[in-house]
Amino acid sequence: MFDHAHYVPILRWKRGERLALCYLTPEISELITPLIEIVPKAVVRENSLGKLAIGDKLLEATAKDIFEHWGQRPFFLDLILLDPILRSFSKLHPLEVLGREGRRNGLWMVPVTGLWRDDAYQSAAKALVRQDQRGLCIRIHRKDIEQQDFKHHLTRLCSNFSLRYSQIDLVIDYQLIDKEVPNIAKIMKRIPQLQQWRTVTFICGTFLKYVSALEKNEQHTLPRTEWLAWREQIVAMPQGLRKPSYGDYTVQYPLYEPVRSGPPHISASIRYASTDYWVIMRGEDIFNPDGPGHQGYIGNAMLLIEREEFCGEDCCYGCAYIQRMAAQAEETGNPGTWILAGISHHLTTTARQIANLSVTSVTDEP
Repeated sequence: MFDHAHYVPILRWKRGERLALCYLTPEISELITPLIEIVPKAVVRENSLGKLAIGDKLLEATAKDIFEHWGQRPFFLDLILLDPILRSFSKLHPLEVLGREGRRNGLWMVPVTGLWRDDAYQSAAKALVRQDQRGLCIRIHRKDIEQQDFKHHLTRLCSNFSLRYSQIDLVIDYQLIDKEVPNIAKIMKRIPQLQQWRTVTFICGTFLKYVSALEKNEQHTLPRTEWLAWREQIVAMPQGLRKPSYGDYTVQYPLYEPVRSGPPHISASIRYASTDYWVIMRGEDIFNPDGPGHQGYIGNAMLLIEREEFCGEDCCYGCAYIQRMAAQAEETGNPGTWILAGISHHLTTTARQIANLSVTSVTDEP
């Protein structure tokens, strides 16, 4: 499907993420294969017995949403965030329902599984692989790789699906970089039959859990450690060792956090990707009765467009939105529209960086 000059962002299927994909230019869309995670809030409801279940109609709507926002381009689909005991109202596994609706909508969907998914999930994934003939994506995490018998478990999973390595996309999801930057070359050497996988992607993230940890009413910069680590290591990777493609969690915290109970605490902040770092315009709590409320977004947008990192309204949907909002005072937007702007710009910036790095690497070869 693709080589290392490609971008695999992990996107939780919320409104901001959906629209961010939809507003990408065709040029950028060709450089991206998203890994989409379905969030519980989108599909889980109470059934007639008052028990939690997954709505068939909601799954049908999800498949239509993916088609409307991403079309028939390839993507990976993972239900890892859903409680494994939940079934749809029709008693089917939700992956089966999404597979059926994906076929109705002509989606190019590759199901994602992992080493320790339950039997029902694996059976549903096998059914999709068998019916759609588009292969499989295996997503492994740091704790998987660190196990002594990791290769055995990975090889056995491939065998259970009766697939060749050339039919499987491997995603190494390191998740949150906390203390130590991962050694990508060392990790790649632990992968059996490295050259034979259809694609190999390394994903990790460092974005803050809450921007409220930053001083309010200030402009902050935070290093894009995951991007810097991949870029530097991919260039220095030993000759002959397969280079993985790049993935991240955009401007979101890598570990999924369910919606917090209690009163919301959301600041009028903007997240903006620059070449090697993020610019974060940290505003005040929009629900603070003594603060500027949503108007804080406008003030931060006006400050951001004056910074040298701002790429101009022609860069992407996100930049055009920031420029437009800074030029008026009536609209303020809301947390969702500003997350959309941040993700839109991040996707465009990162996809271009990867493509440009690939061109430079090829040009520099003797």
